[in-house]
Amino acid sequence: KRCATTGLQMGKTKVFIRSIAFERLEAMRSEMVGSAITRLQLFLRRKIRRLRIIRMQAATKIQSVYRMWQSKQRMLFRQRIDAATMLQRAWRIYVKKCMEYHQSRSKYS
Repeated sequence: KRCATTGLQMGKTKVFIRSIAFERLEAMRSEMVGSAITRLQLFLRRKIRRLRIIRMQAATKIQSVYRMWQSKQRMLFRQRIDAATMLQRAWRIYVKKCMEYHQSRSKYS
């Protein structure tokens, strides 16, 4: 079979291509390969961007949990300090009243 207009000639087991037809086929192939590479790059860049976003969200979540824990620790520490201050104040008032009581009793005795 012979396809004179396209520059192809087909035998039983081989296809013979003239240089003009080969150049057209090569141009079509390089266009398709370029398009496929562009699509692959787009897919990979999108995937990499998503992974970065997921990692950033995970890091943000870890920071948030750590900051909550840190805040709770500060609050508990503050509560302990306030409780100790309150106990010291109560003890000092008690000791002062005891001293006043004993001093007033010793005056009258």
